[in-house]
Amino acid sequence: MAGSRSGNALLETALAFPVLVVMVMGVIDYGRIFSTNLIAGNAARAGAQVVILNPERFQGTDMGASVRDLEAAIESQDPQQRKKVVVDRFSECPNLELEQPYPANCPGAASYLRVRVILPLEPTFRYPTGAFPAQVAESAVVRIN
Repeated sequence: MAGSRSGNALLETALAFPVLVVMVMGVIDYGRIFSTNLIAGNAARAGAQVVILNPERFQGTDMGASVRDLEAAIESQDPQQRKKVVVDRFSECPNLELEQPYPANCPGAASYLRVRVILPLEPTFRYPTGAFPAQVAESAVVRIN
């Protein structure tokens, strides 16, 4: 009688253990997504801070050197993490709510600069296609005039 009870406990453990492992791996991967999202947001805000401190460098037509400096500032946040930085400008007209191409052809238009940081994600556990994001992206927007 005692042998069948221990056999039942072993069988229940063997059946429950894979489900528990999958749940724990899911929680770990969810935490990694959340952490990577925070890193991307902090990097985007660091890039926006560079723009705020030197807005005149980002108002001309050629922003190549300024964007490279911005990427270097973002890269210094976490040098081990591969990052993709996208910087674009857009305008908003006072009477329209949609973004307009920079420079806008309407009077009183405000110009903005968007710093977008994209970080890749690799799951710990193999998920079905589309169940795990391949990358996390965050952006920060700064008004430059």
